Amino acid sequence: MRSFTLAFALALLAIAACGAPARAAVEFCPAKLDNMTPIGGVLGTAVPSYVYELTALAPRTVDASLVADTDKGWFAWHVSNAQLQEAKRVQANRFGGSPYTIAASAPLDVTFPEALAVRHAWVVSADVPGKSPASCDVPAFPSANMADPPPNATVSTPSPLPSPVSAAATATTTTPPFSFASCEHPFAQAKVTTVTQPQFPDELRGALGGRVSAALYIALDPKGNVIDTWPFSTSGFPLLDQAALRAARSSTYSGAISYCRPVNSLYLFRAVFAPR
Repeated sequence: MRSFTLAFALALLAIAACGAPARAAVEFCPAKLDNMTPIGGVLGTAVPSYVYELTALAPRTVDASLVADTDKGWFAWHVSNAQLQEAKRVQANRFGGSPYTIAASAPLDVTFPEALAVRHAWVVSADVPGKSPASCDVPAFPSANMADPPPNATVSTPSPLPSPVSAAATATTTTPPFSFASCEHPFAQAKVTTVTQPQFPDELRGALGGRVSAALYIALDPKGNVIDTWPFSTSGFPLLDQAALRAARSSTYSGAISYCRPVNSLYLFRAVFAPR
């Protein structure tokens, strides 16, 4: 029986942590705004209130300042004492779904002065007790507008979150958190430029009863250099996981662009091992 491997690199649309403890993890910000959804509407429609959640790689308490780019200008608001607790999720992908664990807040909401459509929103600073306050750069976004996900997205449009249990934050007008010039392609996902195919371990030839896969997070700097890697899901075979890790680290990548700015990003590298 001959075995083969395939490597795929998929841009991440959300930050998450694998169910098993990770040996390393890079967070570009102590909290991330996720699953922002218009209350009483669908993505892209103008409404006065939105629901969202804050997520992180591990449980924590966060004070966060947030900003939104909308069709009516820029707005800011603040959240205090958000409790991020362990939550089980499933990451959709072309192979089905991979379970993982993150820390997430209860649903939160924000009210704007008028009905508007949010293009992007994110955490610009976050304070975790016992740690220095962190300023957060603009994240890597998959498209120019959150209502227009890119082709072949690995995560579907989020369903509306449950109704928030706390009072809504009130957003006020503000200025962009950075200056930027226009460019031809203001948003671009990180890409793999050269994929290294994992080497199938000789010790496991003939041992697989079917296809298995391993996936890893790749943290990239704005130039696409690998900062760190850590597990997202395991194949169940340590030797295959190690082969996937070596392939992920030796592959090359190009960095992401947000608002014409090179930015840090996360990439999901998946290696598929199957008998033939």
